[in-house]
Amino acid sequence: MVESHLAIRLLDASDHEGYVELINQFRPSSRNIAMDFEAIRCEVIGSGVVWICTEGGKVVGTVTVHVEQKFIHGGARYARIEDLFVMPGWRNRGIAGMLLNRAMQYCQDPANCIRKISLTCTDELVSFYERRGFSNRQNDLSVLTDEFS
Repeated sequence: MVESHLAIRLLDASDHEGYVELINQFRPSSRNIAMDFEAIRCEVIGSGVVWICTEGGKVVGTVTVHVEQKFIHGGARYARIEDLFVMPGWRNRGIAGMLLNRAMQYCQDPANCIRKISLTCTDELVSFYERRGFSNRQNDLSVLTDEFS
């Protein structure tokens, strides 16, 4: 059940403290992103968008859409949904679904000319995404560099 006092909006520079707290819950790191928040935010929004969900001013969830221009398919644009995360105390309230819906609306807007939407998730979340129209292709390979592994 989604509660009416939840709000979804674009990440802003003023969200610095709350967003860093959220990200540190999602993927703790020895790197201090707080010092580089604005530079990272500007870099990310240069090729996509970041939405946050707030409740009473507290950042409780997020989703990012990265958009990549391709040479293939007539110069099509591809989108990748990443970093969909909701703080543990706010889960099971429909927030992840709201954030994903907002990301999908953006990707499906004809003005954005996006041909394909993809994402990577854990096995436990496959059914969540399949219920929302994603197909499990199981060919997502990656290499983690030493710097961030």
